[in-house]
Amino acid sequence: MRDIRPAPKSKKKPSRRPSGTLPRRPTSPAGGPAQPVGRPIEQTAPQPAKPVKLVGSKVGVSNIDVPDAPDAPAPAPKPVVTKKTLSAVTKPKFASLPKPRMPKFRAPRVGQRERMIIFILLGLVVVIGALGALLFLPKADIRLVLRTAPLLVDESLTLQAGEREAGDIIPGTAFFREVLVESTSPVASTRVVGEPASGTVFIVNRSIEPQSLKEQSRLETEDGVLFYMQKGVTVPAANGGVSSVTVEVVAAEAGEQGNIEAQRLNFPGLDTSSQTLLYAEVETPLTGGSGDTVPFVTESDLLAAQQHAGTNARGMVESDIRNELPNGWAVLEESWTGEIADFDTPVGLESEESSIPYRARVVVRVMGYEEAALEQRLRTALEDRMQAEYMLFPGDISYTKTVQNIDWDAQTADISARVTHTTIPRFQLATLRDKLVGQSAGSAREYLEGLPGVRSADLSLSPFWVSAVPRIPSRVDIELVPERQP
Repeated sequence: MRDIRPAPKSKKKPSRRPSGTLPRRPTSPAGGPAQPVGRPIEQTAPQPAKPVKLVGSKVGVSNIDVPDAPDAPAPAPKPVVTKKTLSAVTKPKFASLPKPRMPKFRAPRVGQRERMIIFILLGLVVVIGALGALLFLPKADIRLVLRTAPLLVDESLTLQAGEREAGDIIPGTAFFREVLVESTSPVASTRVVGEPASGTVFIVNRSIEPQSLKEQSRLETEDGVLFYMQKGVTVPAANGGVSSVTVEVVAAEAGEQGNIEAQRLNFPGLDTSSQTLLYAEVETPLTGGSGDTVPFVTESDLLAAQQHAGTNARGMVESDIRNELPNGWAVLEESWTGEIADFDTPVGLESEESSIPYRARVVVRVMGYEEAALEQRLRTALEDRMQAEYMLFPGDISYTKTVQNIDWDAQTADISARVTHTTIPRFQLATLRDKLVGQSAGSAREYLEGLPGVRSADLSLSPFWVSAVPRIPSRVDIELVPERQP
């Protein structure tokens, strides 16, 4: 028997076994059973087997019978572990089992829409609660009509710039602004350019004496259209009848308004009784009046243009002046002045222009004062002249101011103030609520009507089941009404 040497390793991969053949099971060196194959057999497509080359001497090939490996023994059954046996094995005696933990509480997550709904519901609850308090909590409304006496006080005061309040002096200040204004002012005056109406009328005299009339004597219609006589005449006396003379008249103004029909004209210089004795009759219509109405610049239009410049200048600086005033101060509205330092316009008198363009330099002046100091001074004047048994009606005082003189160099203004206010009989209003709480409606009304100076008292309780004045002072509303308004 010759030695068989293994063939050298080839780099080529071994060929697959022919299909239908199973690999031999290897045997253990000790002759024991073979180990189970750990990898399952893959089924592949049949391929032709390649011959295996063996290097060495030739030996005879004989069949070797290898016995099959015995089947692997069945695994032992696992013991059944119950809760009781597990407890007996793992739980020692006198041991305490851990208590189960409670799950942590997690607040539910609320979205934006749900949050909005919750807020709306809370708002509705608050509103309903407030309405319920207003509707169902007891409430008392008391209206007292008081006897009044008017009080009128006139005070002369001085506004002084840079001074403190003392006596009749009220702290004030003066503002000066020079403004250049360029604007136009409309012309209000007009005249008719054309021909006046003319004609003849009869002057009638019903008196017993002759009447002499001068040239340019005036005659007027009932509508106010004026005519002038073109010559002087003497109307004879009426001898048991009526005497008349003819005279030519011309309308005072050009235009169609002088074209009138037959009617009566009166002398506006005579009284009503004399106009029944001496007058004029138009038998033939007066004609020939024509013309157009055109603007006509007069002295009043030029004065209006200067006032227009002053108004524009005030509007340009008024807002800035009011903003410069300290808190609690006011402008003395009666002291606004606009002095025209220079006024230039190309339009002259009797010009037929519809507007007046101008360029003006205006100096605007105004006084300011401390409002609280003035009102306190006037209230003190009212209290000084008030009788001891009376008091001022609660509320703001009303007064008017008139500027008597302004010295812009000294920055002072002399004013007169007239204060009118209502006085009522004096009684303790602050403690009135405390005296009324808890009283019945009848006793409260009787107490109020017995107070000095009370003309009448009206008491109403709500809701309808309330029979006494509420014990909450804030639920008792007292309204004071003067018998006569100031």
